[in-house]
Parts: sequence; structure tokens; C-alpha cells
Amino acid sequence: MMRANANGSPKTAPASHDGVGQGDRGAGRAVGAGDRERGSVTAEFAVILPSVVALVAVVVSVGVYGARTVAAQEAARATARSIARGDPWEAARANGQDIIGRDATITIEKAGAGAEITVASPAPGILGDWGGLEIHARAYADVAEEAVP
Repeated sequence: MMRANANGSPKTAPASHDGVGQGDRGAGRAVGAGDRERGSVTAEFAVILPSVVALVAVVVSVGVYGARTVAAQEAARATARSIARGDPWEAARANGQDIIGRDATITIEKAGAGAEITVASPAPGILGDWGGLEIHARAYADVAEEAVP
């Protein structure tokens, strides 16, 4: 049944709901395109979630890698300072190990009129575990001839 609006344009009568309320969408209805797409957001989320988790793990690992690099550089500098002050090389190495940790390797080698200190440490997190990355830092200290072991 057609009615006219106040401006004269035709207006259609509302469709009958056949006893189905507004909250019962889909009840008494044939399976359509909307029903075939139910759960697609869940499936998309399940596909994307592992990628997002991996990306977050890599970002966090890069941050920790940067902090560990700074610690390795500080360990090399502290070891060089100890050697320059005339401390025994083992005591200087222990100072560096206190900063970087026991999983790192600190080598001290005679180089010219001084000592070259190298710190090597495995990268933390998935960068070290999966990528096999290592952190390296170097420092140099002038040493008096009598202090060289």
C-alpha cells in the first residue's frame, strides 16, 4: 500500500515482521551470505595473532639488544680503566664481568704499549636464540711495561 509524504512523494508501508522481533535477526530466515561469513573475524584474528606476537617479541628483543650493547661497552671501558690504573688483569676482568655478566667473554691482549680489551656476549632474547647474534665491544688502555703480565 502506497501513501504520500507531506511533500507528496510516495511512501511505502513498513514490511511485516511475521512475528519476528528486531532482536531475532536471522531467526526464521534462510541461510544467506551473512551466515556464511559468521566467524570470519575470529579466523582472521587467529591468523594474524601469531604474526603480531612475533613482531612484538622482535621489537622487545631489539630494545634489550641495545641495552645489552651499552652494558658490553661499559664493561670494556671499566676493564680498560682498571688496567690503566695498574690493577692486575684478572681483577680488571672481574670488574668487567660484574657489569656484563658471567655469560660474556672478556679477553685482554697486549697491543703495542697497551692492552686491547674485547667483550663478546650472546645477544639476548630471540635475536640470540634464533638469529645467533653476538654483541662485541672493544676498548684500549695504555699500560706501563712493568704492569703487563
